[in-house]
Amino acid sequence: EFIFVDDVSTDDTREKISRYVNIDQRFQLSENKENLGLSETRNNGAKLASGKYLAFVDGDDLVDVVALHEILQKSQNNSDLFIIGYEELDDLTGTTAQTQERREILLGIDAETAPVSLPINNPVWCHVHNAAHFKKNLRFIGRQREDRDFCFRSFLAASEINVFTLRSVIKYRVNRRDQNSIMQRELQPE
Repeated sequence: EFIFVDDVSTDDTREKISRYVNIDQRFQLSENKENLGLSETRNNGAKLASGKYLAFVDGDDLVDVVALHEILQKSQNNSDLFIIGYEELDDLTGTTAQTQERREILLGIDAETAPVSLPINNPVWCHVHNAAHFKKNLRFIGRQREDRDFCFRSFLAASEINVFTLRSVIKYRVNRRDQNSIMQRELQPE
């Protein structure tokens, strides 16, 4: 399933997503009545999810859904958290760059006795959560840089973590031509 939560966008996002919702039952659109920010918008989307896994993707990033599906099929376990591979896609040059160590650990990791250093500072969009574990133990908080806090709490809450970074699943866009990314705008005080 694909759940899109519109946080009162001012562009044609709703219209674009609505076209998919009308032709494919896997797509669902939820609309916030007022701008709630990224954290509450993600929490609202998580409440609507009915699948076994939960992943959060920013609207300007690209996802290789085939690679994601293959990784989840390969794992076949009940880990609380999966870390997936990503690379940066430079919007100005069209080039990609790997930005993390490539590794794959299939047996699962006990977070307290991990034989490798875990990428705790990874962003939310390179994590896939066991949905039941997420709904029971986690939620997003804050309005700025919430990924760091959330990722740290995710690692602490997880009893088992799998790392699949050999293959890039996400292409994180950098150097956006339109500079319309939360990360590329100057942070404004609340």
